[in-house]
Amino acid sequence: MHGETSGVGGSAQRTLLGVSPGLGAVEGFSGDDLTNPAAAVAGGEVPFAGHHGGAVTALELRIHGVGGASAEENLETPSVLQVAGDHRAGFYRPWFPGGSAAGRPRVEAYCWGKLNYQASWSALWLLLLPFGLVNVAHWALPADRHPRLLTASRVVLRLLGLALTTAFVGTTAYLCLDVLAWQAARYNRLWDWLDFFSQRSIGVRLTLAAVPVLLVIAGLWWLSHRTQGDYEKRQSGYGAPDEDGWTLSSSSFWCGDTPLRRQRQAHLTVASAVLIAVLAMPAAPLPWLRCSLLVLAGLLALGAVVCLATPWVDRVTQGGADRGRRDTVSEAVAWGSFGLAAATALGRIWWQPTVLDRGSYAGEPGAEAIPYDARFQDVLLLVPLGLCLVLLILVWGQKPWRDGRQSLDVMAKGFTPVVVALLASLVAGVFGSTVIMSVANVLARPTATEEGSGRGLIVPYAAYAGGLAFAVTLASVLVVGIVLAGKRRRMARHVRECDGLGTLASVYADRGAAHAGPDCRKEVAGTWATSKLTDSGAGGLVGIVLPTAVALVGYEAYLLGGGGVAWLGAVAQYGTTIGVFVTGLFVVYLRSALTSSIKRKRFGFFWDVVTFWPRACHPLGPPSYAERSVPEVVTRIRRVVGDEARDGGDPAVAQEMAESFPPGGIREPHSPVLLVGYSQGSVIAHAAIAQLPEGVRHRVALLTLAAPLRRLYGRAFPAYFGTAQLDVLRSRLSTTGTVRWINLVRRSDYVGGWVLQDPGTSGAVLDREIFDPPVLWADADPAPPPMHLHSDWFADPQTRRFASELAGIISPHPAGP
Repeated sequence: MHGETSGVGGSAQRTLLGVSPGLGAVEGFSGDDLTNPAAAVAGGEVPFAGHHGGAVTALELRIHGVGGASAEENLETPSVLQVAGDHRAGFYRPWFPGGSAAGRPRVEAYCWGKLNYQASWSALWLLLLPFGLVNVAHWALPADRHPRLLTASRVVLRLLGLALTTAFVGTTAYLCLDVLAWQAARYNRLWDWLDFFSQRSIGVRLTLAAVPVLLVIAGLWWLSHRTQGDYEKRQSGYGAPDEDGWTLSSSSFWCGDTPLRRQRQAHLTVASAVLIAVLAMPAAPLPWLRCSLLVLAGLLALGAVVCLATPWVDRVTQGGADRGRRDTVSEAVAWGSFGLAAATALGRIWWQPTVLDRGSYAGEPGAEAIPYDARFQDVLLLVPLGLCLVLLILVWGQKPWRDGRQSLDVMAKGFTPVVVALLASLVAGVFGSTVIMSVANVLARPTATEEGSGRGLIVPYAAYAGGLAFAVTLASVLVVGIVLAGKRRRMARHVRECDGLGTLASVYADRGAAHAGPDCRKEVAGTWATSKLTDSGAGGLVGIVLPTAVALVGYEAYLLGGGGVAWLGAVAQYGTTIGVFVTGLFVVYLRSALTSSIKRKRFGFFWDVVTFWPRACHPLGPPSYAERSVPEVVTRIRRVVGDEARDGGDPAVAQEMAESFPPGGIREPHSPVLLVGYSQGSVIAHAAIAQLPEGVRHRVALLTLAAPLRRLYGRAFPAYFGTAQLDVLRSRLSTTGTVRWINLVRRSDYVGGWVLQDPGTSGAVLDREIFDPPVLWADADPAPPPMHLHSDWFADPQTRRFASELAGIISPHPAGP
């Protein structure tokens, strides 16, 4: 592994220098630690290669799962020191203050959890959940077997993301401009402390009410732009393999700065166009100006649609593209449209609707709400659902259920992107409806009539359709819960009473199955059956989403057609009432999450799955933590193993240079790396190995614990984690018939599972069984062994022999420079 030179910054080909303790430099340390890592290493208090001479064994690098477990928990030690990284994502080693690390295993933990929950404003991403789901739908598309249909599917999802932005801004504009400024202020329904607002002219009220909408648009842009600098601009370093047939190995996969910026400009343009259109809807003097603004808003929206329909903004094809003249033009159009929206809002002070009397405006008798605004809300509800129907047709044409070996195990028959996209549309539509109804109910009693008496507030039909849809959602959840409970009971009975693969009799044949009491069998079988219900999650989600969508579209069309069945209206009212209550609870929770990192951590597994994937279709959604964590793990492994140094922006060279000033200090010899990924950490580990140069990968082994690689990611994202992709990973971690990858499975685990073959079948090599509980017990035992389900994997004694087995394959090796 010795290169031609060892000096920092040399242009000749050379090997990276080993890592040094210290954050960013030899003298760097964390304020959270009681000492600096360099001093602790010098005192022999931290496991560090080269302390006692001899062969350098593999470094065990652990990556935790969801929720951001502490470094102490990951390393099974009461004290740790940070040796690399920063305050949000760092690398830690055990620390034995005042003692000796001699004989201790060389273990390191990468803790990335704070990337998701440390910043208080990250709680606001909950408001933008539909945006994140659209990005997830993009990565769930089928494998590339029908390129034209796949390209069209990505286009539809980008347009769906644009439609959701339009709906988000449109709902905000309806609340601020229509409900508050036009209706509530006109009929004195606002609180007393807002009298100053109610007493202003309608034009002034519209201008003031447009300010929050402008702030929302600017805030969405700021959030996306701010996180882009932390995530999308990072690279895994030069040397990523870009292998055909291994999608995660693309050198630009985790560097999507250019397409993200282009999509954000299109979304800023259409958001501004929505505000211009709503401001121009009321009739006023200078009708030509009104028509001009409406036409201009339409043209801006059309331009954004055309832009997002081109490959120029496609994350897959333009990940590493450079900035060009078209970028300058689109940026100028985006900010020009925002400026025009602000100017239109300001102009409403003078360009006011002509009031004939308190009940009507010029040319629009009985206009108690902004004319055409309610119908605009109805359109904003239906367009995303229509795009979901188009996506269904495109995915159907790709026949994802025929995807070879994956056909027996694909989630939702391959229609996962459609289900997720539909879920995003429903969450956006129903949540927007309940927010409108919540605000309207606080101010006054709403009414659905177009010619109200002036005593209530007019809300769009979409709000009532959302109420009925929410009621149907609750009923569907109840039905699905009953069905799943029955399925769990049947599975538990089979596990408890039958013989065969996956039953208690077969799994625990040599571990107390013959002596287990009925209570023991019932408890363990019930736990296993509950864990297996995860595999039915997709079916349960379909059983909730489809009835909700049918109810939403059907009732909306029924109301637009003039229907009015009393019992349907009553159900819608009940659903609306419950929705308003749930919205209130959500606001309370959101407020507490803004001040409590523990509350933000409760987003848990679902949130970490959503934000693993880069922003591909919606630039305003939550950022992907993997766009930082994967490059950081790749860079760390390259430095520990001793990869070739590459000029021109290699982050490993940049880190090495920082650690070399001032000169001197401790530097660790190169060594192999045993990468241990737990739960979501196994997904990060897979992605990191795909980005490693081949020369580095040969010195890496992989141990995955509670891995959702096949059970969730492989079934839902077949193009990136499907059976074929997992086969590639296995082949890249194999040499001369030896596989440097072991996957450990607990049958009680409700998240992780086997990867390529159930460990209970004959010939399973990669997947190995971990017993949980370790033995079955007699009912007379007053203290039976506990079950750990998805937790406590690093501390489980059963895992150590497999870690030792893999470490023995790649160790020992001669020390590097």
